[in-house]
Amino acid sequence: MDDEPKSGMSRLAHAIVAIASLVVPRWRRQAWRREWDAELWHAPPGVMRYAAGAIPHALALFQQHWSLDMLAQDLRYGWRMLRRNPGFTGVATLTLALGIGATTAIFSIANAVLWRGLPYRDAASLVQLWETNPDRNWTDAECAPANVADWRRENRSFQDLAAYFGAARDAWVTTYALTGIGEPEQLKGLTVSANFFSVLGVQPAFGRTFAADEEWQGKDDVVVISAGLWRRRFGGDPAIVGRPVSLDGRARTVIGVLPAGFRFNNAPIDVWIPMGWTQQSVATTRRPHYLRAVARLQPGVSVEQAQADMHRIARSLEERYPSTNTHMDVGVGPLQEWMVGPSRRAVHLFLGAVAFVLLVACANVANLMLARGAARTRELAIRSALGASSTRLVRQMLTESVLLAGFGGVLGLLIADAAVRAVVAYGPASIPRLHEIRIDRAALGFTTFVTIATGMVFGLVPARQERVREVTSSLRGSDRQASGSDGSRFRSGLIVLEVALSLALLVGATLLVRSFVKLNRVDLGFAPDQAVSLQVTLPRSVYAKPDQQRAFLDQLLERVRAVPGIRSAGAAQRGILDGMLWTSDFTIERRAPDDFGIEVRHNEVSPHYVEAVGGTIVRGRDFTDADRPAAPLSVLVNEALVRRYFQPGEHPVGQRVKFDRPGGTSPWRTIVGVVHDYREEVVDLEPRPTIYESLAVNTDLMFTIVMRTSIDPPALAPAIRTILRELDPNLPLSGIAPLGDRVNTALAPQRFVVSLMGLFALAALLLATVGLYGVLSYLAARRTHEIGVRVALGASNHDIVRLIARQGFAFVSIGIGCGVGLALMSGRLMSGLLFGVDPYDVASYATVIAILSIVAAGAVFAPIKRALRVNPLVTLRAE
Repeated sequence: MDDEPKSGMSRLAHAIVAIASLVVPRWRRQAWRREWDAELWHAPPGVMRYAAGAIPHALALFQQHWSLDMLAQDLRYGWRMLRRNPGFTGVATLTLALGIGATTAIFSIANAVLWRGLPYRDAASLVQLWETNPDRNWTDAECAPANVADWRRENRSFQDLAAYFGAARDAWVTTYALTGIGEPEQLKGLTVSANFFSVLGVQPAFGRTFAADEEWQGKDDVVVISAGLWRRRFGGDPAIVGRPVSLDGRARTVIGVLPAGFRFNNAPIDVWIPMGWTQQSVATTRRPHYLRAVARLQPGVSVEQAQADMHRIARSLEERYPSTNTHMDVGVGPLQEWMVGPSRRAVHLFLGAVAFVLLVACANVANLMLARGAARTRELAIRSALGASSTRLVRQMLTESVLLAGFGGVLGLLIADAAVRAVVAYGPASIPRLHEIRIDRAALGFTTFVTIATGMVFGLVPARQERVREVTSSLRGSDRQASGSDGSRFRSGLIVLEVALSLALLVGATLLVRSFVKLNRVDLGFAPDQAVSLQVTLPRSVYAKPDQQRAFLDQLLERVRAVPGIRSAGAAQRGILDGMLWTSDFTIERRAPDDFGIEVRHNEVSPHYVEAVGGTIVRGRDFTDADRPAAPLSVLVNEALVRRYFQPGEHPVGQRVKFDRPGGTSPWRTIVGVVHDYREEVVDLEPRPTIYESLAVNTDLMFTIVMRTSIDPPALAPAIRTILRELDPNLPLSGIAPLGDRVNTALAPQRFVVSLMGLFALAALLLATVGLYGVLSYLAARRTHEIGVRVALGASNHDIVRLIARQGFAFVSIGIGCGVGLALMSGRLMSGLLFGVDPYDVASYATVIAILSIVAAGAVFAPIKRALRVNPLVTLRAE
């Protein structure tokens, strides 16, 4: 019969039966399979319909074998066994809770940051656009207004394209003074194009968003406000729509309130302001670049197709505007990936680290289960002798494992919830979508899955290892005789795994700690101690003219410097660590036509600003009160610019420069001083070539005051507030913050990564140490007879120490070898998170190996001490 040819349909029917047989109890599976195969051979033409009947039959047999009553019996028995061993149950539950809780917390972070869709309509079709230029080392730069206008008109890939003010990879948040209703308040605002909300697919809670013509100058006296501002300052009054509010002294009509919880790019925005385009800015402004663009793809258009379309437009603009668009190109990518940005690498690192912790926890509990199973060998043998099948015993042990994992899962969920709340409350604001991190249904489902999976993982192999093979030997002999070498080998393998994973985590944590220490010790170029800063934003409606801005700044600095305890004070257009500076080309007088600089940073500072931040003028002089618009134009440069653009021994002071390429029309400016480099943009990047103009010449509505004081910074606040009130009572009073707080905020992301990795590494080390101690103690106890015989035959204490230590350090040595290989493989992932430290740093690896060896020696000591107390007479008599 087996040799007769089978049709394709018949073979498929037999395959269905084979798959269905997998759920049939093993003791009936072979006979059931033969019966159904024989039935199919003689089945009528509808063989597939006949084969489908095998599935419910197999499920019925499965249900009979695994009945609910039997499951309830297993659960009750498992609970009694766990309750009889509270020490084992407590240690195992806490170990699992640590692993499951950490895994669930990191899953919740990864889900919010990487996987959960953005809270916008059809978010998968939203893309971010940016400009690139290899000549300027631009990889994700802001966009010029005229270029964005051309993209809007000429693209074939987008339903619509919107723009907003941007700085680096973030939204460019502007401050506005809300006045006329109670105390003045400084609000955070974002300037957007009229179609910004429609592109995102966001509808207001009530009211409306911007009409198309309201993004043009003269029709832009409108504002959309956040739900938070609406509740905080307007009492949640729906009648706010249609009412005017004063922002920076300018009346704007509230036209809509956004839904609660709406955010864009992690920025907590209070007010949304329309662009205020002019026809000239849209048509001709191809420098500077200060916009970001977001678009919605046409149905059926991929990101790759949109990228090709934008590349076509960029080449066309390059031909039409070679002076500004040479080698300029456009990047296109999913909006969610853009928002995640550099945080992706850190989240992936956390996922890998927490997976290691969970594996170490499972290995530890598996070792505990193995030891406990060995102690229960006689019990299992008796149950087998009374008629329980080996499958029934394995199922009972698996039930206990899953029940234990359930306890760990419940406690782990509580740990995860507390951890997530702590991350949201204290995590750095740079974490994308920080406010969206929570324990949601996906996290609950993940916890359930991990709980069941860990129960099966740490319970299945021990259960298989402890299946009763020789009932009579178990009943007649000791536990030592009944247990084979398979369990010992498996326990040894688990310890090697724990040591390897712990070493990899410790290496990663050590590299990050060393990186963070170097970052904290880096020469900032300024002294944050005893310095405070205050950001001031002047309303354009009152201080529209440069003379008005200059007069206010002069009065403010004069009165601040007169406050007792203030040693020096100055102002800058962009304060320390306030973000990226604006850039331009740069030419030194009497240089060759092709000898010029690009991407030179710019800032505007007042006299005494360098002194106030704790910087140094290393050559020449600082700005003085004489450096005004009517005087010859002068600038300061930093040492990085001197190193980059001047020859060794060449004196920059007295030379003239301009902010343009050779042949440009920018006026010449004389270098009057050289400033010691300081890291004013970001802490972890080397200072870049920078030019400083006089703030009195190039004034601005927004600036930062820095004051160096000999008294505690908080004591200055009342005096500074009084000065601002007297100069302009409508100015909102922002917080006066120590300059050191800016440094701490800048280092917060690195501190967060180091803290989490350190916690994971310490947890893994603790679990591995406990596991090593437990296994060696167990093995030493199992070898009590052997040790007694050796001592009776003349073995010395040194021989016993060597016997136990050799076994323990063999585990550790193999684990260290495997862990080093694992750490080396993860070096590439670590490289982007390190500062001044090589991911394969030999000193870090050597330090971790030494620490792990010392810890292992401590774990080996207790089993050795126990082995040395073995009395050979008592041991042999017991046998």
